[in-house]
Amino acid sequence: MPTPSNPSRVADGVGYAFALLPDAGVREQFAVVGERLQRVHRVGGTRISADALRLDLCPMGRVVRLVRPAEQALLAAGAAVSTAGFTLTFDSATRLHTHAVQFPLTLKANAASTAAALELRKALAAAQAAVGLQVLAVTGFSAYIALMQGDTLRGVEEIINPIEWTVREFVLIRRFFGGLRHEVIGRWPLTAPADDGPIDLMAELARMTDDSPPAMDE
Repeated sequence: MPTPSNPSRVADGVGYAFALLPDAGVREQFAVVGERLQRVHRVGGTRISADALRLDLCPMGRVVRLVRPAEQALLAAGAAVSTAGFTLTFDSATRLHTHAVQFPLTLKANAASTAAALELRKALAAAQAAVGLQVLAVTGFSAYIALMQGDTLRGVEEIINPIEWTVREFVLIRRFFGGLRHEVIGRWPLTAPADDGPIDLMAELARMTDDSPPAMDE
């Protein structure tokens, strides 16, 4: 794709966002739940294909002072973020309206999962600020996966059996007109969560004995 001569300009019909992409096993679980809910609730609309499923995490910020093409700035921002992986748990289905699109069927993450994803969103917003892009309403965030799109009066409100997704990486995507089709242009791993392992009580007692001060002579 040709780079616009103005660094702050993004090609028409193109947008950027940092996102999380579910692995094949999680996509399959989403598909099974989506098919059941669509059938039971007779939800109209268009199913979103498995390869288009994603959790939009942080959009490209408003241009403040770009000195290089927007795409290069976003890649630099992504590379600057280093944080631990986390688990997302989706436990409810709901209808969702955004400013431009209606999603009659989405799966929402619980509060703890949303808080974990929000920390990564904050880090990405800070990294974008460092390269001249300002993300607005950083804390106004809901973690969800859209399974269907369409203008319909019928939606879904239901508690579901939890679906857990271990997040090990985040990506930068180039979105095309309509917002559902995308391509990955950057990918960064998250570090493994800290795991101190089980405590060896005998070793701890031995260490405490070794660390005890010597007895004083009377």
